[in-house]
Amino acid sequence: MKLNIKPLTILMSAISILGVGCLKDKDFDNGAIQSVHNTGGVPKIVEIKLTANDTRNTHAYALDNSPNDTTIDLIVVNLATPDPAPQDIHVTLTQNDQIVTDYNAANTDTTVTPTNPNPTGIVTHYLVPDPAKITIVNPVVVIPKGSHSAFLQVTFKPSDFLGATYAMGFTISKVDENGYTISGNLQNGMAIINIKNQYDGNYHVNGVRIHPTLGPFPFDYDADLSTTSANSVDGAVLADLGEGLNITINPDNSVSLSGDSRAVFLSPGLQNDYDPATKTITLHYYYNTGAPRIITETLVRN
Repeated sequence: MKLNIKPLTILMSAISILGVGCLKDKDFDNGAIQSVHNTGGVPKIVEIKLTANDTRNTHAYALDNSPNDTTIDLIVVNLATPDPAPQDIHVTLTQNDQIVTDYNAANTDTTVTPTNPNPTGIVTHYLVPDPAKITIVNPVVVIPKGSHSAFLQVTFKPSDFLGATYAMGFTISKVDENGYTISGNLQNGMAIINIKNQYDGNYHVNGVRIHPTLGPFPFDYDADLSTTSANSVDGAVLADLGEGLNITINPDNSVSLSGDSRAVFLSPGLQNDYDPATKTITLHYYYNTGAPRIITETLVRN
């Protein structure tokens, strides 16, 4: 099953030292012993590349529930060069639980105010899986000759991961072949493992957005909500927020919201809630406090 985290000075020193020596050496000429070719090539950086432009370098997977052993591509290791690998490249990844701990601490905001009873920050508490319930297929990832990337794989039973959200952090600890540099910015990465929750699915969305000067604008369309945690889903673009909206259904069926990067606020005197009988999410929120865009919408499971 296939799914949808800085040593430049050393590098430059090495180039300077080697530059006065065996520049005609065959291994140097074919790029086997240092990161920069004498023909003006680029450094051969090896990295964990989970996101295109997010410095947190994380990726969340949502899997169907199953009691069977399932193997997935969890962490992608990438050779960041224009040309593909000139040889097989053996990259060792080490599990690093501190990455998960640090991420939890950095992305938790539970501050509640009278005008904003739903916290605007991302609240996370990812658990590190019990090693007995997940197997790393091979910590040495091999980028094949002629390719740019390869995956660290893990095997587990998705049913063992129901009811919570798990994450695994990894660090590139070694590249066997000479001439490759481990990325300083993308040496670490974190994969988040979710089993699709009961709120995951396609919804019919309708409502109205009130602009402070242009008036009301109704909207009516279908949208997919995808699992982001045991009790949260994310919509690609809801209302006119222009980004994803993370929706968390609380144990009392109240709903908390956060924009993927934009702060959203509960409309005063109202509440967001979920009706399990009709599978309907009702939302009252606004964004842009200087000139509020006020949104009321319902999401009904198709």
